Amino acid sequence: MLEYTFPAVVNESLYKSDPKRYKPRNCVYTKQEDIEHSLELVEDINISMELDAEPFGTEINLDWSDVPFDATPEGGSLPPARLQRKQEQLQNLCKPVLKLAKAGDVIVDFCSGSGHLGILIAYLLPGCTIILLENKEESLNRAKKRVQRLKLSNIKFCQCNLDYFKGDFDIGTSLHACGLATDLVIQCCIRKNAIFVSCPCCYGSLQDCHQLTYPRSDIFKKRISNKEYSFLSHAADQTHEELNIKTKQGYRCMTIVDTDRKLFAEQFGYKVYFAKLVPETCTLKNHLLVGIPKDKSANDNV
Repeated sequence: MLEYTFPAVVNESLYKSDPKRYKPRNCVYTKQEDIEHSLELVEDINISMELDAEPFGTEINLDWSDVPFDATPEGGSLPPARLQRKQEQLQNLCKPVLKLAKAGDVIVDFCSGSGHLGILIAYLLPGCTIILLENKEESLNRAKKRVQRLKLSNIKFCQCNLDYFKGDFDIGTSLHACGLATDLVIQCCIRKNAIFVSCPCCYGSLQDCHQLTYPRSDIFKKRISNKEYSFLSHAADQTHEELNIKTKQGYRCMTIVDTDRKLFAEQFGYKVYFAKLVPETCTLKNHLLVGIPKDKSANDNV
């Protein structure tokens, strides 16, 4: 008879929208002096924080006039006010995948929602298998209707939390996976020696869980504590309108957090490209991380 021992795991949600996560009496307010102290600690690390001049794969042509309606943001029932920005976001993440994918590859769209990114990739790469991974049944049902109308046969659906997914794959993507979900995606890709293409979001909700801790990289862990790091991640969400006094600092902190993610992947032999989406105005959370394992960086497409 088999006996199972289950790990002790804190009963908490990874999802920002879960109302159970909000405990007003326990709110921690970040002070400017704490942010400035953490910024000084990062400066002492003396590492490059420069972004690439342009996002990886920007030279790839994506002609939206060749894309059928149901594979566009409009076909996904987005309101008119969001269509242009969503289209710009999608093409920034789609282009690296188009550049790196090979026939027969399995591509996972983590936290896929109603499939905006994964469906577009599936249409453009009929020789690849795309898995839409999403924990919300309603979102996947909307995606299934779009896939049926497009008659796509290269898409599979997986309803589960992303940290439950154990399948093999070649490329993992995530567009605005909230908070630590981005790090779970990157970690999952590293474990499978897969390429990752990620645009992070919700930096302020980064927190340790049973799967990972912050900072991510060894370089950062040696110089900055978890609490000091949290001041930076909270400030990274303060990317408001251009003239807001906190915006410049917010983007600086965003760059620090994503540099930490880049350094973490490099510890496992990845080549990581780090740039802003084009145009930068398509979203306030506009960073793009593309990580390629060493054995795949020799690909003629790179």
